[in-house]
Amino acid sequence: KNLDLQLEECTGSENCTPVKTKVTLDSNWRWLHETGGYQNCYSGSMWDDSLCPDAATCGQNCCIEGIDSTDWSGTYGVKSDGHEISLQFITQGPYSSNVGSRLFLLDASEQKYQIFKLKNKEFTMDIDVSDLQCGLNGAVYFVEMDPDGGASKYPGNKAGAAYGTGY
Repeated sequence: KNLDLQLEECTGSENCTPVKTKVTLDSNWRWLHETGGYQNCYSGSMWDDSLCPDAATCGQNCCIEGIDSTDWSGTYGVKSDGHEISLQFITQGPYSSNVGSRLFLLDASEQKYQIFKLKNKEFTMDIDVSDLQCGLNGAVYFVEMDPDGGASKYPGNKAGAAYGTGY
């Protein structure tokens, strides 16, 4: 389940409209395992050659895991009240330690990334970095990605934007 995050689009002073969006976790942080089983398809820094000898076979043999509400905070250190997002840098989860996270913003359909058209517009946000440790980078980036997370470009990609693919 992706997390709710409401934004506002403003056209003038105090003239703002709520925009419903969702937040998803980058596929690189998610568990990728054998379809119908629990064997990891990727472990450490290596692909399992028995499941992933090539990209097409890997797409058939492996699936990417969704995230339930317990894992969002307990494994990945991400919390949302629907209006704010909080990220922990290191989270000790039930199976391992998780370091960092990369989140993407989805539109209300949860099938496409939120597209911002910023020409002649302003983008503002508040970020509390008061608890950010020395030497760490807390940043927000705009990156060009296929709106559907590459699902239409790569027919084997059944996950798409909802599961954080396409970066």
